[in-house]
Amino acid sequence: MADFVAECRDLFSLDPQVARVVQGHAGVTIRYPDPSRLGVDRWLAMLAANAASSKACLVVDCGTALTVDKLNALGEHCGGYILPGLALMRRSLEENTRIRLDAGFQLGGSGLGHSTDEAVYHGSLAAAVALIVSTLEDASAGGSECELLVTGGGAVELMPHLLSRGAKLVPDLVLEGLSLAF
Repeated sequence: MADFVAECRDLFSLDPQVARVVQGHAGVTIRYPDPSRLGVDRWLAMLAANAASSKACLVVDCGTALTVDKLNALGEHCGGYILPGLALMRRSLEENTRIRLDAGFQLGGSGLGHSTDEAVYHGSLAAAVALIVSTLEDASAGGSECELLVTGGGAVELMPHLLSRGAKLVPDLVLEGLSLAF
């Protein structure tokens, strides 16, 4: 990273700032034993979520990885999950089994698949949605309000399955957090 910063200074006369996880910044408390081990993208999304809501939040970022993080109403990170994103789940099956997905397959519907393509696409989607819904139910236990915020490149695929749970699509959540990081 130091080389990149130096190149930016030399080539563009810019002094880039690099976001780093900072304990307690913008009201977000990280409960990791070593907060620096939390991915900065997850932290940025939580900064934005905490600024946008006074309620507990479940922050879902669906990109290469699918991350699900819970913030309580006090801005404390209660923990989270990291698993392969939808495309990575599917690609992993192609790379590690004899499954070959049709590049032109158009996702439609859900439920049990009636072809290998449907089974893989619907299965990866069902796994992601089940984790999100289960985590949201746990977070909302006892009548607690918990807002569901969804971001990332795969968010559009998830949203139809989460709207009934009150999900809000926030396409720029990580960038909104970046604006709060400095």
